[in-house]
Parts: sequence; structure tokens; C-alpha cells
Amino acid sequence: MKKIFTLIAILATSLVIAQTPTDTTKKVSPVDSAKKAVLKRWKTGFDFGLNFGAANFSNNWQGGGVSNYSLGSLLNARACYKNRDSALVWDNVLNLQYGIMRNKGQSMRKANDLIFFDSKLGYKFQKAWSIFAGVNFLSQFAFGYEYGTDPAGLETRKKISAVMSPGYLTESIGIEYKPVKYFSARLGIGAMRQTFVLNQSLYNTVDTVRYGVPVGDNIRNEIGFQLLVNFDKDLHKNINLKARYLGFYNYSDLSFDKIDHRFDIIFTAKITRFINVNFNTIFLYDFDQIDTWQHSQAFALGILYKMK
Repeated sequence: MKKIFTLIAILATSLVIAQTPTDTTKKVSPVDSAKKAVLKRWKTGFDFGLNFGAANFSNNWQGGGVSNYSLGSLLNARACYKNRDSALVWDNVLNLQYGIMRNKGQSMRKANDLIFFDSKLGYKFQKAWSIFAGVNFLSQFAFGYEYGTDPAGLETRKKISAVMSPGYLTESIGIEYKPVKYFSARLGIGAMRQTFVLNQSLYNTVDTVRYGVPVGDNIRNEIGFQLLVNFDKDLHKNINLKARYLGFYNYSDLSFDKIDHRFDIIFTAKITRFINVNFNTIFLYDFDQIDTWQHSQAFALGILYKMK
């Protein structure tokens, strides 16, 4: 009888255990919860593209033209930190471009070359207005040349630019106006700009100053104000327009007639999910380079990959 009662007790205990619910939910530590909360505040975007172009003409082609090919690449990245419980916004933008081209009978040349980085920490005090502190950097990847021909008709070239020659680093504080997501204007009332020319081989016996930096020096410091305007909008489902204006005025110039200007415009149209055409143009007026407008443009067909 004792064995029977013992067996019944064991069965009852097993039944109670089987009916008791178990917590299978994985416990999340406070540290992991904090990490996830921080990551949710970051919004990121990434674009990478390769562009190709080519044209070929026979030697007896009567319509005129030069055989050529080109290859270009671009990378756009953005990371923005925004806390719903705070008015602080930290926005970071990186734009890289590099392209080459070659016409028949000429050496390889650059089609475009850009390194641009901008980081801004802002505090919104009204719906569309913020105070900010920011820094941006502008330079290039490779050597730039001025081309010509010698008396024998052979191609000549003279090195006129290089990575960090010039390079521009600007720190600024001021006011930002951003009424909509795709447009913003920043006025850096207190701005400091450093112009770098690290490659001394760019100087010659005739030009003792390059990009405003005297020979023997590597850096020039200026104090002034900077205006940075950004526009980035999908004009249609498959059409995007990016435009950026960058202006700088040196406070030491009391005449207010020497403001450096730079306009970058990129127009992109998607043909398929990955195939696109893009048009890129730059307008530049820099008194430390030449006292007139400079202009470049490029049109290409290529592959564009986007990730958000």
C-alpha cells in the first residue's frame, strides 16, 4: 500500500509541474535595451554608383568626332541622429566622386574628383530654426594637370593640384533654417577656414602663391562667414535632384566684393532598379584661383545601388 501512495504522489507532482507555465521569453538586459534605443535614433542612407561611357569612330568618319571612353564612380552616405525627447540633431554627410576619361590621341584625364564631408550638431529652438556648430571638409583624390602642346605638337602637362592641395577645412557656428526635410540653409556667422597646400611641387618661379597660400607655407587661416544651402528632393518617383551651394566671405575684405562661390548640382534619373543616368555640373568662383567663373559638367549612364 505504501508503494501505491508513493507512486500516486510522484504522478501528482509530475502533473503539477507539467501544468505550470514556463517563461520562455528571452530576458533583455538594461544595457541591450539602451543600445537598441540609441540605434533607433539613427537614420542612415547609402548610395554607390558606377558610370560608363564610350564612343568609337572609324578613321574615315566624315561627320567629325573623337573615339573616347570614360569611367566614373560616386558614393553618397548619410547618418543622422535625432532624439524625439530632445531638440538635438547630429547630421553627417559624405560625398565622394572620381572619374576618368580618355580621348583618342590623348593621355588619361580626370573627369571629376571630389571629397566632401560635413558634420553638424544643431539645437532646434523653433519649428524651422536651429543654432548649430559644424565642420566641413573639401578636397580631391588625385593630381590635377593643365594640358597643352609643345612646338612639335606633342602633349604637355603641368601639375596644378593634388590631394590636400588645395584642401579646405571650415569650422562654423550660426543659425540654420530648415522648413522642410529636403531644404536647409546654414549661415555660419563665426567661421574659420583653413586652406591647405601640402604639395610644394605645385609652386614654380613665376607663381609664388597657390590657392592663397604663399610658397613655403602649408596653410592659410581666414575668419569670416559661411553660407551652406542644401537641396535634396525626389522630383518624381525615379528622378532626384541634389544641389549644394557653398559660399565663404573673409571678414578682412571690407569691400564685400570677394565672396567665394561653389555650386554642385547632380540630377539622377532611374531607368530600372539599378540602371540610371546622371548629370553632374559644378560652377566655381574662387578669387584665390582665378578671377572668373569656372565650370565643369559630365553626363553618364551607369549602375546605382541604394540602401536605407
